[in-house]
Order: sequence, then structure tokens, then C-alpha cells
Amino acid sequence: MKRYFDLNKNTDSNYCDVIDSSYMVEIPDDGKPYGLVKNEVVDISQTPEYIAEQALKAKEQTNAEIQKQINELDIKRIRAIAEPSQKTTNQSWLEFYTGQIQALRAQLNF
Repeated sequence: MKRYFDLNKNTDSNYCDVIDSSYMVEIPDDGKPYGLVKNEVVDISQTPEYIAEQALKAKEQTNAEIQKQINELDIKRIRAIAEPSQKTTNQSWLEFYTGQIQALRAQLNF
């Protein structure tokens, strides 16, 4: 399968309806990201901008996963309020879930 870089849209694609050589450049099918730098299509995988963008995406994904875990624990906390019982003799389920949520929120703040 061939990959092409669209100079008009500044994006690469594996699929093109029409291949117009006036604005489309064939690029290697190596899975690397390509971009337009100084009017040339080049591999941008090692550029500081791309690395920072990927790090930001990874952080956003991690934060979304932590937020999902917090929401699931909130549901358990609500249940613990409605049906009070002891997890152990020293700690209630509400205290247990609250502690887990506080730890997750601390991770979000990093």
C-alpha cells in the first residue's frame, strides 16, 4: 500500500481517491509521521514539536483513564453511603473508597 502526503492539507494518508502529483507526494510506508518542513516532506518523528505533542497526548490519555477510575469509585462511594457497612473493624467502605479517590486525584495533579 502506498502512502501519500497532501501538500494542501499538510497531512499524510494511506488512501487517496485521486492522486494529483501537483500537490501529492509519495512517502515511504514505514509508519513514521511526515510533515512539511521548509517546503520539503520529511520524517518529523524526532522533532521536538512532535515529541512534545505525543507526550501531551499520552498525558491526556492517562488523565482520562484516571478520571474514569475516579468516576467508578464515586459510584462505589455512593453505594457505601446508602448501605453502610464496615470493610474492617477500623475502616468503613466509604473511607476506603475516599482514600483511593484521593490517591488518584494526587496523580492527576502531577
